[in-house]
Amino acid sequence: MQFTQLKKHIAQGDIKPCYVLHGDDDWVVNSAWSMFDSAVDNLPEFNIEVFGEGSDFKKVLESCQTLPMMAERRVVKAVKPSHFSMKILAEYLTNPPPTTVLVIKFGGTIPKDLTAGGGGVTIVNCNKLDRRTMSMWISRETEKRGAEISDNASNLLIDYCLSSMSRISTETAKLSAYRYGGKIEPNDVEELVTADAEYKVFALSEAMTAGNTDLAFDVLGKLLADKNQPIAILGLMYNHYRRLLHASISGDDPDLYKHLGVKEMAVRISQRQSKNYSKRRLYDIVKIFHQADFDFKNGGISGKTGLEKIVAQIMNYS
Repeated sequence: MQFTQLKKHIAQGDIKPCYVLHGDDDWVVNSAWSMFDSAVDNLPEFNIEVFGEGSDFKKVLESCQTLPMMAERRVVKAVKPSHFSMKILAEYLTNPPPTTVLVIKFGGTIPKDLTAGGGGVTIVNCNKLDRRTMSMWISRETEKRGAEISDNASNLLIDYCLSSMSRISTETAKLSAYRYGGKIEPNDVEELVTADAEYKVFALSEAMTAGNTDLAFDVLGKLLADKNQPIAILGLMYNHYRRLLHASISGDDPDLYKHLGVKEMAVRISQRQSKNYSKRRLYDIVKIFHQADFDFKNGGISGKTGLEKIVAQIMNYS
């Protein structure tokens, strides 16, 4: 089941005996976690029981046998229970209490036997939301807070936050308060939201690819002004061009972000940018970063001057 289907599913009342929350966006996972509270129609303080991370799984299942108090349903929640066993869960699900909903939060990693599926287990996909869903959420949230937002501003906010709903949620509240009674435009996002350093590296590489020297050095200056250490910026630039090389070699592989262990949006941008380079050129640029890393660590180059030298070297590469 997709996260976007969960709220309607719970409201319809056709609740399943067991749900597992799994995904790479903590905000989405925690939002799904909270949604199950609405499944209890009375006395939530007695009919919602939460087990913290590492609680014994057998005790969690024992709690599931308790009858609800003056309510139709009881919800039992557990965070990454210890001694979890699909075999034990399957035994429980052969005859689960009809008045109990079991919700298990595993987050990004779940046991392998669960990924294969199991009778009575509903896995809720809590991965990063698609851009359309995020845009709709931002629009609704700004409206609730007495403002509105343009499509361009919404898209820029998503880019600045690298699709992280935790950041988007915080920044949407801030922007809505700033533009209460008015409309949020791209210049508001630029002024009030600090772009993720990775996003600025994307912007830097875009300027470098376009041959726009002034813009490239302006973005580099902003990265340094944000108190990012030169060696850290070098690492971000290296990782970005390494992704470009992988994207160029792998083509449009939709699972590339999983193989590289990075955010999906980062790979989507890399796949687009990589089309501006030949594989050979990207390989040679990555070699430039290898040499630069050696020079930084051995005192050959350093600081802002060293980064500017690397940017110029890549831009002048042919």
